[in-house]
Amino acid sequence: MHTRSQILIAFLIFNFAFFLTSCRTDEVVYPTIGTHVTDLVGEGGLYVLCEGNMGSNKARLDYMNLYTGDYYANWYGAQNPTQLKELGDVGNDLQQYGGRLYAVINCSHKVEVMDRQAKHIGQIDIPNCRYMAFRGDKLYVSAYVGSVASPELLGSVFEVDTATLEITREVKVGHQPDELCILGERLYVVNSGGYLTNRYDSTVSVVDLATFKELRRIPVGLNPTRLRADEEGKLWVCCQGNYSTVAPQVVVLRDEQVVHRIPMPCANISICGSTVAILDAEQKALHTFRTTDYSPVGILDLTEYEHPYGLLLTDNMIFLTDAKNYVSSGILHCYGITGKEAWHAKTGDIPGHLCRVAEEYELYNNQSPITNHLISIRCMNTVRAWGSS
Repeated sequence: MHTRSQILIAFLIFNFAFFLTSCRTDEVVYPTIGTHVTDLVGEGGLYVLCEGNMGSNKARLDYMNLYTGDYYANWYGAQNPTQLKELGDVGNDLQQYGGRLYAVINCSHKVEVMDRQAKHIGQIDIPNCRYMAFRGDKLYVSAYVGSVASPELLGSVFEVDTATLEITREVKVGHQPDELCILGERLYVVNSGGYLTNRYDSTVSVVDLATFKELRRIPVGLNPTRLRADEEGKLWVCCQGNYSTVAPQVVVLRDEQVVHRIPMPCANISICGSTVAILDAEQKALHTFRTTDYSPVGILDLTEYEHPYGLLLTDNMIFLTDAKNYVSSGILHCYGITGKEAWHAKTGDIPGHLCRVAEEYELYNNQSPITNHLISIRCMNTVRAWGSS
Protein backbone atom coordinates (compact mmCIF):
# COMPACT_ATOMS: atom_id res chain seq x y z
CA MET A 1 0.00 0.00 0.00
CA HIS A 2 1.34 3.45 -0.94
CA THR A 3 1.79 5.98 1.83
CA ARG A 4 0.51 9.53 1.50
CA SER A 5 4.10 10.83 1.17
CA GLN A 6 4.85 8.38 -1.65
CA ILE A 7 1.76 9.50 -3.54
CA LEU A 8 2.70 13.15 -3.04
CA ILE A 9 6.26 12.57 -4.31
CA ALA A 10 4.96 10.70 -7.35
CA PHE A 11 2.51 13.51 -8.05
CA LEU A 12 5.26 16.15 -7.87
CA ILE A 13 7.57 14.12 -10.16
CA PHE A 14 4.78 13.68 -12.72
CA ASN A 15 3.93 17.37 -12.78
CA PHE A 16 7.57 18.39 -13.04
CA ALA A 17 8.06 16.02 -15.98
CA PHE A 18 4.89 17.32 -17.61
CA PHE A 19 6.13 20.88 -17.19
CA LEU A 20 9.44 20.06 -18.87
CA THR A 21 7.86 18.32 -21.84
CA SER A 22 5.10 20.86 -22.37
CA CYS A 23 7.13 24.06 -22.12
CA ARG A 24 8.10 24.90 -25.73
CA THR A 25 10.39 27.75 -24.70
CA ASP A 26 12.69 25.38 -22.84
CA GLU A 27 13.04 22.89 -25.68
CA VAL A 28 16.19 22.49 -27.74
CA VAL A 29 14.87 21.70 -31.21
CA TYR A 30 17.01 20.52 -34.11
CA PRO A 31 15.88 20.08 -37.69
CA THR A 32 15.24 16.53 -38.78
CA ILE A 33 17.23 15.36 -41.79
CA GLY A 34 14.40 13.44 -43.42
CA THR A 35 15.99 12.59 -46.76
CA HIS A 36 19.50 12.60 -48.19
CA VAL A 37 19.88 12.48 -51.95
CA THR A 38 22.92 11.94 -54.15
CA ASP A 39 24.07 13.24 -57.54
CA LEU A 40 22.35 16.58 -57.17
CA VAL A 41 22.15 19.05 -60.02
CA GLY A 42 22.28 22.66 -58.86
CA GLU A 43 23.51 24.89 -56.09
CA GLY A 44 21.98 26.94 -53.31
CA GLY A 45 18.91 25.91 -51.41
CA LEU A 46 15.17 25.54 -51.66
CA TYR A 47 12.58 26.41 -49.03
CA VAL A 48 9.34 24.43 -49.07
CA LEU A 49 6.27 25.91 -47.36
CA CYS A 50 3.92 23.10 -46.44
CA GLU A 51 0.39 24.40 -46.02
CA GLY A 52 -0.85 21.94 -43.42
CA ASN A 53 -4.52 21.11 -42.97
CA MET A 54 -6.87 23.96 -42.16
CA GLY A 55 -7.46 24.22 -38.44
CA SER A 56 -4.56 21.96 -37.52
CA ASN A 57 -1.91 24.67 -36.98
CA LYS A 58 0.56 22.57 -38.99
CA ALA A 59 2.04 25.02 -41.49
CA ARG A 60 5.70 24.02 -41.80
CA LEU A 61 8.79 25.40 -43.47
CA ASP A 62 11.29 22.81 -44.71
CA TYR A 63 14.70 23.42 -46.28
CA MET A 64 16.51 21.50 -49.00
CA ASN A 65 20.28 22.04 -49.22
CA LEU A 66 20.89 21.51 -52.92
CA TYR A 67 24.64 21.33 -52.41
CA THR A 68 24.82 18.65 -49.71
CA GLY A 69 21.62 16.83 -50.67
CA ASP A 70 20.07 17.08 -47.19
CA TYR A 71 16.37 17.79 -46.79
CA TYR A 72 15.61 19.35 -43.39
CA ALA A 73 12.10 18.86 -42.07
CA ASN A 74 10.61 21.62 -39.88
CA TRP A 75 13.51 24.01 -40.44
CA TYR A 76 11.49 26.95 -39.08
CA GLY A 77 10.72 25.13 -35.84
CA ALA A 78 14.40 24.39 -35.32
CA GLN A 79 15.40 27.99 -35.94
CA ASN A 80 12.67 29.41 -33.70
CA PRO A 81 12.25 27.23 -30.58
CA THR A 82 10.53 30.03 -28.63
CA GLN A 83 7.70 30.49 -31.14
CA LEU A 84 4.91 28.70 -29.27
CA LYS A 85 2.65 28.07 -32.27
CA GLU A 86 5.51 27.87 -34.78
CA LEU A 87 4.36 29.12 -38.21
CA GLY A 88 0.63 28.83 -37.60
CA ASP A 89 -2.38 27.71 -39.61
CA VAL A 90 -2.22 27.22 -43.43
CA GLY A 91 0.83 28.48 -45.31
CA ASN A 92 -0.32 30.25 -48.47
CA ASP A 93 2.67 32.02 -50.06
CA LEU A 94 6.45 32.18 -49.65
CA GLN A 95 8.92 34.65 -51.15
CA GLN A 96 12.42 36.01 -50.60
CA TYR A 97 12.97 39.74 -50.94
CA GLY A 98 15.64 42.16 -49.74
CA GLY A 99 17.53 39.60 -47.68
CA ARG A 100 14.41 38.37 -45.91
CA LEU A 101 11.88 35.57 -46.21
CA TYR A 102 8.16 36.33 -46.10
CA ALA A 103 5.45 33.70 -45.57
CA VAL A 104 1.71 34.30 -45.75
CA ILE A 105 -0.07 32.24 -43.07
CA ASN A 106 -3.65 32.50 -44.22
CA CYS A 107 -5.80 31.23 -41.34
CA SER A 108 -3.50 32.80 -38.76
CA HIS A 109 -4.12 36.14 -40.51
CA LYS A 110 -0.47 37.14 -40.65
CA VAL A 111 2.61 37.52 -42.78
CA GLU A 112 5.60 35.96 -41.03
CA VAL A 113 8.84 37.88 -41.59
CA MET A 114 12.17 36.01 -41.25
CA ASP A 115 15.81 36.43 -42.09
CA ARG A 116 17.27 34.22 -44.83
CA GLN A 117 17.95 31.47 -42.32
CA ALA A 118 14.23 31.55 -41.42
CA LYS A 119 14.73 33.11 -37.99
CA HIS A 120 11.71 35.11 -36.83
CA ILE A 121 11.94 38.89 -37.20
CA GLY A 122 8.32 39.94 -36.84
CA GLN A 123 4.84 39.60 -38.26
CA ILE A 124 2.25 41.71 -40.05
CA ASP A 125 -1.37 41.15 -39.04
CA ILE A 126 -3.68 41.12 -42.07
CA PRO A 127 -7.14 39.48 -42.06
CA ASN A 128 -7.47 36.46 -44.39
CA CYS A 129 -4.25 37.35 -46.24
CA ARG A 130 -3.50 35.46 -49.45
CA TYR A 131 -0.50 36.38 -51.66
CA MET A 132 2.38 38.88 -51.96
CA ALA A 133 4.26 41.14 -54.36
CA PHE A 134 7.15 43.57 -53.77
CA ARG A 135 8.28 46.91 -55.15
CA GLY A 136 11.07 49.09 -53.72
CA ASP A 137 10.73 49.17 -49.94
CA LYS A 138 7.10 48.07 -50.01
CA LEU A 139 5.30 44.76 -49.63
CA TYR A 140 1.84 44.33 -51.15
CA VAL A 141 -0.52 41.69 -49.75
CA SER A 142 -3.87 40.59 -51.15
CA ALA A 143 -6.55 39.70 -48.62
CA TYR A 144 -10.08 38.41 -48.68
CA VAL A 145 -10.56 40.50 -45.50
CA GLY A 146 -13.86 38.77 -44.67
CA SER A 147 -14.70 35.11 -44.22
CA VAL A 148 -16.92 32.69 -46.09
CA ALA A 149 -19.73 34.03 -43.89
CA SER A 150 -19.40 37.44 -45.58
CA PRO A 151 -18.92 36.60 -49.29
CA GLU A 152 -20.15 39.96 -50.59
CA LEU A 153 -17.40 41.87 -48.77
CA LEU A 154 -14.86 43.31 -51.20
CA GLY A 155 -11.26 42.24 -50.77
CA SER A 156 -8.24 44.51 -50.36
CA VAL A 157 -4.59 44.93 -51.20
CA PHE A 158 -2.50 46.22 -48.30
CA GLU A 159 0.74 48.15 -48.69
CA VAL A 160 3.35 47.47 -45.99
CA ASP A 161 6.61 49.29 -45.20
CA THR A 162 9.26 46.55 -45.16
CA ALA A 163 11.44 48.54 -42.73
CA THR A 164 8.81 49.10 -40.04
CA LEU A 165 6.41 46.24 -40.96
CA GLU A 166 3.58 48.76 -40.62
CA ILE A 167 0.59 48.91 -42.99
CA THR A 168 0.74 52.22 -44.85
CA ARG A 169 -2.16 52.06 -47.34
CA GLU A 170 -5.13 49.90 -48.34
CA VAL A 171 -7.12 49.74 -51.55
CA LYS A 172 -10.40 47.90 -52.13
CA VAL A 173 -10.49 45.64 -55.18
CA GLY A 174 -12.80 42.81 -56.28
CA HIS A 175 -14.21 39.83 -54.41
CA GLN A 176 -11.69 37.42 -52.85
CA PRO A 177 -8.47 38.67 -54.53
CA ASP A 178 -5.69 36.12 -54.92
CA GLU A 179 -2.35 36.36 -56.73
CA LEU A 180 -0.88 39.72 -57.73
CA CYS A 181 2.10 41.18 -59.56
CA ILE A 182 3.55 44.56 -60.47
CA LEU A 183 4.41 45.90 -63.94
CA GLY A 184 5.75 49.42 -64.20
CA GLU A 185 3.71 51.73 -61.99
CA ARG A 186 0.70 49.45 -61.81
CA LEU A 187 -0.29 46.56 -59.60
CA TYR A 188 -2.50 43.77 -60.94
CA VAL A 189 -4.51 41.38 -58.79
CA VAL A 190 -6.91 38.62 -59.81
CA ASN A 191 -10.37 38.63 -58.23
CA SER A 192 -11.55 35.05 -57.83
CA GLY A 193 -14.88 35.56 -56.07
CA GLY A 194 -14.16 32.21 -54.45
CA TYR A 195 -16.75 32.70 -51.71
CA LEU A 196 -19.51 33.64 -54.17
CA THR A 197 -20.90 30.17 -54.86
CA ASN A 198 -21.84 29.86 -58.55
CA ARG A 199 -21.23 33.63 -58.94
CA TYR A 200 -17.47 33.76 -59.25
CA ASP A 201 -15.69 37.00 -60.10
CA SER A 202 -14.00 37.20 -63.51
CA THR A 203 -11.75 40.25 -63.41
CA VAL A 204 -8.22 41.55 -62.84
CA SER A 205 -8.05 44.80 -60.84
CA VAL A 206 -5.59 47.46 -62.02
CA VAL A 207 -4.21 49.62 -59.19
CA ASP A 208 -2.13 52.77 -59.67
CA LEU A 209 0.80 52.57 -57.25
CA ALA A 210 1.24 56.35 -56.94
CA THR A 211 -2.33 57.08 -55.84
CA PHE A 212 -3.12 53.55 -54.64
CA LYS A 213 -6.49 53.72 -56.32
CA GLU A 214 -8.20 51.04 -58.40
CA LEU A 215 -8.25 52.29 -62.00
CA ARG A 216 -10.30 49.58 -63.68
CA ARG A 217 -11.13 45.89 -63.80
CA ILE A 218 -10.23 43.81 -66.83
CA PRO A 219 -12.63 40.96 -67.74
CA VAL A 220 -10.61 37.78 -68.27
CA GLY A 221 -12.58 34.64 -67.44
CA LEU A 222 -14.50 33.01 -64.63
CA ASN A 223 -12.75 32.46 -61.29
CA PRO A 224 -9.19 33.73 -61.91
CA THR A 225 -6.76 32.59 -59.19
CA ARG A 226 -3.19 32.53 -60.53
CA LEU A 227 -1.22 35.39 -62.09
CA ARG A 228 2.31 35.62 -63.53
CA ALA A 229 4.21 38.16 -65.64
CA ASP A 230 6.65 37.12 -68.35
CA GLU A 231 9.81 38.92 -69.48
CA GLU A 232 7.91 40.70 -72.27
CA GLY A 233 5.49 42.26 -69.81
CA LYS A 234 2.54 40.01 -70.62
CA LEU A 235 0.29 38.73 -67.85
CA TRP A 236 -0.71 35.07 -67.67
CA VAL A 237 -3.97 34.46 -65.80
CA CYS A 238 -5.26 31.04 -64.74
CA CYS A 239 -9.08 31.01 -64.76
CA GLN A 240 -10.63 27.97 -63.09
CA GLY A 241 -14.16 28.23 -64.52
CA ASN A 242 -17.05 27.02 -62.38
CA TYR A 243 -15.96 23.36 -62.17
CA SER A 244 -18.99 22.24 -64.19
CA THR A 245 -20.43 24.13 -67.19
CA VAL A 246 -17.66 26.72 -67.71
CA ALA A 247 -14.29 25.22 -68.64
CA PRO A 248 -10.97 26.46 -67.24
CA GLN A 249 -8.54 28.41 -69.39
CA VAL A 250 -5.29 30.36 -69.36
CA VAL A 251 -5.71 33.96 -70.52
CA VAL A 252 -2.81 36.15 -71.68
CA LEU A 253 -2.93 39.95 -71.39
CA ARG A 254 -0.72 42.47 -73.16
CA ASP A 255 -1.19 46.19 -72.45
CA GLU A 256 -4.26 45.24 -70.42
CA GLN A 257 -5.94 43.58 -73.40
CA VAL A 258 -6.64 39.87 -73.91
CA VAL A 259 -4.35 38.64 -76.71
CA HIS A 260 -4.44 34.86 -76.32
CA ARG A 261 -6.36 32.04 -74.63
CA ILE A 262 -5.25 28.47 -73.94
CA PRO A 263 -8.21 26.16 -73.23
CA MET A 264 -6.77 23.99 -70.48
CA PRO A 265 -6.87 23.61 -66.68
CA CYS A 266 -4.20 25.48 -64.73
CA ALA A 267 -3.74 24.46 -61.11
CA ASN A 268 -0.37 26.22 -60.99
CA ILE A 269 1.92 28.21 -63.26
CA SER A 270 5.60 29.19 -63.30
CA ILE A 271 7.61 31.28 -65.77
CA CYS A 272 11.38 31.30 -66.31
CA GLY A 273 12.89 33.21 -69.20
CA SER A 274 10.85 32.56 -72.33
CA THR A 275 9.28 29.34 -71.00
CA VAL A 276 6.01 29.03 -69.13
CA ALA A 277 5.05 25.82 -67.32
CA ILE A 278 1.36 25.13 -66.72
CA LEU A 279 0.29 22.39 -64.34
CA ASP A 280 -2.80 20.46 -65.39
CA ALA A 281 -3.71 18.66 -62.16
CA GLU A 282 -6.82 17.12 -63.72
CA GLN A 283 -4.95 15.24 -66.45
CA LYS A 284 -1.80 14.98 -64.29
CA ALA A 285 0.57 16.60 -66.77
CA LEU A 286 2.93 19.57 -66.89
CA HIS A 287 2.76 21.50 -70.17
CA THR A 288 5.38 23.99 -71.30
CA PHE A 289 4.97 26.72 -73.90
CA ARG A 290 7.09 29.49 -75.36
CA THR A 291 5.94 32.81 -74.00
CA THR A 292 6.89 34.54 -77.26
CA ASP A 293 4.52 32.72 -79.64
CA TYR A 294 2.60 30.35 -77.30
CA SER A 295 3.93 27.32 -79.15
CA PRO A 296 4.09 24.06 -77.12
CA VAL A 297 7.50 22.85 -75.96
CA GLY A 298 6.76 19.60 -74.16
CA ILE A 299 4.69 17.56 -71.74
CA LEU A 300 5.82 15.95 -68.51
CA ASP A 301 3.77 12.89 -67.54
CA LEU A 302 2.64 13.05 -63.88
CA THR A 303 0.23 10.14 -63.86
CA GLU A 304 2.17 8.52 -61.01
CA TYR A 305 1.31 11.50 -58.79
CA GLU A 306 -1.67 11.34 -56.48
CA HIS A 307 -2.35 15.10 -56.45
CA PRO A 308 0.13 17.34 -58.37
CA TYR A 309 0.28 20.64 -56.50
CA GLY A 310 3.34 22.92 -56.08
CA LEU A 311 5.48 24.10 -59.02
CA LEU A 312 8.68 26.06 -59.59
CA LEU A 313 10.50 26.35 -62.92
CA THR A 314 14.15 27.47 -62.83
CA ASP A 315 16.81 27.79 -65.53
CA ASN A 316 18.02 24.20 -65.08
CA MET A 317 15.51 22.44 -62.82
CA ILE A 318 11.81 21.77 -62.43
CA PHE A 319 10.45 21.34 -58.92
CA LEU A 320 7.05 19.73 -58.49
CA THR A 321 5.20 18.53 -55.42
CA ASP A 322 2.66 15.80 -54.85
CA ALA A 323 0.21 16.65 -52.06
CA LYS A 324 -0.77 12.97 -51.85
CA ASN A 325 -4.03 12.73 -49.85
CA TYR A 326 -3.84 16.27 -48.39
CA VAL A 327 -3.77 14.98 -44.81
CA SER A 328 -0.33 13.38 -44.56
CA SER A 329 3.22 13.90 -45.85
CA GLY A 330 3.73 14.95 -49.44
CA ILE A 331 6.62 14.52 -51.86
CA LEU A 332 8.97 17.06 -53.46
CA HIS A 333 10.23 15.97 -56.90
CA CYS A 334 13.12 17.49 -58.84
CA TYR A 335 13.60 17.07 -62.59
CA GLY A 336 16.34 18.17 -64.91
CA ILE A 337 15.26 20.51 -67.66
CA THR A 338 15.10 17.52 -70.06
CA GLY A 339 12.42 15.89 -67.94
CA LYS A 340 14.51 13.20 -66.24
CA GLU A 341 13.71 12.89 -62.54
CA ALA A 342 16.81 13.61 -60.45
CA TRP A 343 15.50 12.95 -56.92
CA HIS A 344 12.55 13.18 -54.59
CA ALA A 345 12.15 13.87 -50.88
CA LYS A 346 9.43 13.48 -48.26
CA THR A 347 7.88 16.75 -47.06
CA GLY A 348 5.29 17.96 -44.57
CA ASP A 349 1.55 18.04 -45.24
CA ILE A 350 0.50 19.72 -48.51
CA PRO A 351 3.79 21.09 -49.89
CA GLY A 352 2.53 24.00 -51.94
CA HIS A 353 5.00 26.89 -52.14
CA LEU A 354 8.63 26.79 -53.22
CA CYS A 355 11.30 29.46 -52.89
CA ARG A 356 14.79 29.05 -54.37
CA VAL A 357 17.65 30.77 -52.54
CA ALA A 358 21.13 31.21 -53.93
CA GLU A 359 23.11 31.33 -50.69
CA GLU A 360 24.10 28.35 -48.60
CA TYR A 361 23.56 28.71 -44.90
CA GLU A 362 25.72 27.64 -42.01
CA LEU A 363 23.96 24.63 -40.56
CA TYR A 364 24.94 22.69 -37.47
CA ASN A 365 28.41 21.35 -36.86
CA ASN A 366 29.24 17.69 -36.50
CA GLN A 367 28.87 17.83 -32.73
CA SER A 368 25.21 18.83 -32.86
CA PRO A 369 22.91 16.12 -31.50
CA ILE A 370 21.08 15.37 -34.73
CA THR A 371 20.17 11.76 -34.08
CA ASN A 372 17.52 11.22 -36.73
CA HIS A 373 18.45 8.67 -39.37
CA LEU A 374 19.15 9.48 -43.00
CA ILE A 375 17.30 7.88 -45.87
CA SER A 376 19.65 7.65 -48.83
CA ILE A 377 18.08 7.45 -52.28
CA ARG A 378 19.79 7.17 -55.63
CA CYS A 379 19.31 9.45 -58.58
CA MET A 380 16.21 8.36 -60.49
CA ASN A 381 16.75 7.13 -64.04
CA THR A 382 13.17 7.20 -65.31
CA VAL A 383 12.83 9.36 -68.43
CA ARG A 384 9.48 11.11 -68.65
CA ALA A 385 7.73 12.25 -71.83
CA TRP A 386 9.31 15.68 -71.66
CA GLY A 387 9.93 17.22 -75.07
CA SER A 388 7.06 15.37 -76.74
CA SER A 389 3.74 16.92 -77.55
